[in-house]
Amino acid sequence: MLELSIAIPAYNEEENIERTLRLLLAQDISSLPVHLKEIIVVSDGSTDRTDEIVQKITREFPVVQLVRMEERSGKSAVVNRILGLVNTDVLAMFDSDTFTEPNCLRYLLEPLLYQPDIVGTSGRKIPYNRAIMPDAFWEVCHYFNLIAPKMSGSAMAFRNIVKTLPSNIVNDDMYIQIELERQGFKVAYIPQAIVKTVEPDTLSGYFRQRKRVYRGHLQLFKEENIRLPSVGMTVPAKALFKAIKACPRKTFIFTLCSFLEIVIRVWALVEYYLSKRAPFVYPRSSRQ
Repeated sequence: MLELSIAIPAYNEEENIERTLRLLLAQDISSLPVHLKEIIVVSDGSTDRTDEIVQKITREFPVVQLVRMEERSGKSAVVNRILGLVNTDVLAMFDSDTFTEPNCLRYLLEPLLYQPDIVGTSGRKIPYNRAIMPDAFWEVCHYFNLIAPKMSGSAMAFRNIVKTLPSNIVNDDMYIQIELERQGFKVAYIPQAIVKTVEPDTLSGYFRQRKRVYRGHLQLFKEENIRLPSVGMTVPAKALFKAIKACPRKTFIFTLCSFLEIVIRVWALVEYYLSKRAPFVYPRSSRQ
C-alpha cells in the first residue's frame, strides 16, 4: 500500500481554506491501495485568519497539520519546505483556493498506481467564481493540455522523487514536471479530475496573473534552457483549432481569447527583459 501526503501552500486564504480542506477530506479513495498519511497546510507568513481556521480543522481532523513560515518567502520556498517535510510515496498538491469535485483525487492517483511510466498527473481547472475570462478560454486550455500535458499547481499528484527547486523559480509546477521528465518518466493530464478555482474577476487581475505565468516560462527557457510547449505558438494554435472544430459557434470568442494571450506574451516578454528577473513573490491581489 502506498502512502500519500497532500500539501496546500497558502497565503491569506481565510475566505477559501476551510472549503478547500473540507472538500479534500471528503474525497473517497477507499477503493485504492493508498493510505492518506497527512494533509499539510504551509502558511507563507499569512496575516489574516488562515492559520486560525486551519488550527480549528486540525482539532477536528488530526490528519490535517499546519506548518507556519514566519516571514513570507514565496511559492518556491513553500514548495521546498513541503518537499523537505514529506517522506511518503506520493505527494498531491492543491492550491488553497482550489475546490475539488467528487473523485478528483482518485482520478489523479489511479494512473500513478496502474501505469508504471506515469509518475505525475494534473487535473482540469474550471472557474468557481464569475471570472473575467469566458468559458471559451478554459476550453482552449483543456485542448492544450490534451495535446501537451502540463502539470498545474491547482491540482497535481506525483511520485515523491523531486527533492528540491531553485529558490527563485516562478512556475514550481512546471519545474516539477521537468524534473520528472528528466528522469525518463511521463506526466498525464486527467480531464476527469475536475477542480474549481478562484480566478481573476477583472481584466487587470487576469493580465497580472497571466503575465506572471508567462514570465515564469521565459525564466525556465532563459535560465534553465528548457523550452516549454507554451513558449512557442504551435501547440496553442493546435489547441485553438481543436476548440473551434469542437464548437464553431464560439470561433470569435476563441480567437479573441487567443489574441489577448498574444498581447500578454509580448507584454511579459518586454517586462522580463527590462526587469531581468521573474517575480517569485507576488501579491495576492493578482487574482483581482
